[in-house]
Amino acid sequence: MTGALINGLFAAACAVPFVLLAVRYKVLTRGGALMASAIGVSVVIGQGWLWLLPLFFFLLSGVLLGRLNRGARTDAKHGKPRDAMQVFCSGGLYALLACFDDLSRETVWMSISMCVAACDTWASEIGMYSKWPTLNLATLRRVAPGYSGGVSLAGTLGGLLGALLMAVLCRWLVGPGGTDGNAFVWFVLAAVEAFAVGLFVAFAMAGMLLDSLLGALLQVKYDDGRGLSDIGKRRVRGLTWVTNDVVNLLSNAAVVLLAICLL
Repeated sequence: MTGALINGLFAAACAVPFVLLAVRYKVLTRGGALMASAIGVSVVIGQGWLWLLPLFFFLLSGVLLGRLNRGARTDAKHGKPRDAMQVFCSGGLYALLACFDDLSRETVWMSISMCVAACDTWASEIGMYSKWPTLNLATLRRVAPGYSGGVSLAGTLGGLLGALLMAVLCRWLVGPGGTDGNAFVWFVLAAVEAFAVGLFVAFAMAGMLLDSLLGALLQVKYDDGRGLSDIGKRRVRGLTWVTNDVVNLLSNAAVVLLAICLL
């Protein structure tokens, strides 16, 4: 316990330059940087320094992919520094799971949570950039790229890639057991790792589809005379409080809960 608290204090100290740099380079708002720091400190206390790597991979890849669509305005926040709500909805559950004691067990749920977040972000940004036909998952009607609830082949493949990379990273953090030079043991361990990665990716893809379905059915939509949009003034569909951030959190939590029940 003492070691965890010392790590937490050191992580909090390291968060100071992180906040300054993230705000200066407009990666995060001030609130977003503070929220990210709180998440990071929780992860360090709960599971150690290495488990910050999935968070950094998610943040950096999301920022870089977002630059592909710098001029897009699919919602009020797109193209702007991530605020506290965005950061919490993407990484809050990951931090909460990190606070449990069972390292080998809880990192499975943490990995699935972060794979879902990466899958959704990669799918959204790549799908928006590709300009390929995008369909509303609920109605199967064509919608504009970036529309919440829309799916496209390019976005789906992008989400698959993001989830795969995140899954491999998370399994690498766990690390395989020793093989003692035994080829059979190595084969078994490799098969186990491949299965785990595939399982994480499967849950992530399910989360991406659930995110799109919730976005199509529940997320607030506006129509100011130019067709349905995620931004606007005249609400015509969905629940006012169900924003893209809320949809991300709901889909992530639902998939993690499903994984806990099944695994």
